[in-house]
Amino acid sequence: NLSPILFSTPNDDGLSEKFGGYTTKQRLREEVESPFRKVRLAFFSFSAASASVALYFSSLAAVKANIGGYSDAIPLDDALQSCAINAAGAIGFALLSVRELKIGAANLERIAKGGMLARLVVDPAVE
Repeated sequence: NLSPILFSTPNDDGLSEKFGGYTTKQRLREEVESPFRKVRLAFFSFSAASASVALYFSSLAAVKANIGGYSDAIPLDDALQSCAINAAGAIGFALLSVRELKIGAANLERIAKGGMLARLVVDPAVE
């Protein structure tokens, strides 16, 4: 008794399955065209999270400086400057993260449109 052997066709490699509206081939092509997008996205996202945590602690320091009575409180001007720097960092890195996501989505859309155009059949005109 022979067990059935499964053959795959050249187009049945699993790369044409869609997830999130795009095929694996399209996602791989976008990754090849912009190889460090994921690294930049991770860097910007973690930097935004880090600046947000720093903003939290600098806000606590500003509240302590404003209330007074704490021996370890920094001057209010320094605390407010630290808050401004951390807020600018959190907002700036968050905006850069969103920008990377939008550019990646636009590239995927462009690649998907190119794939649809490539599948069009061109018929010669009848003279």
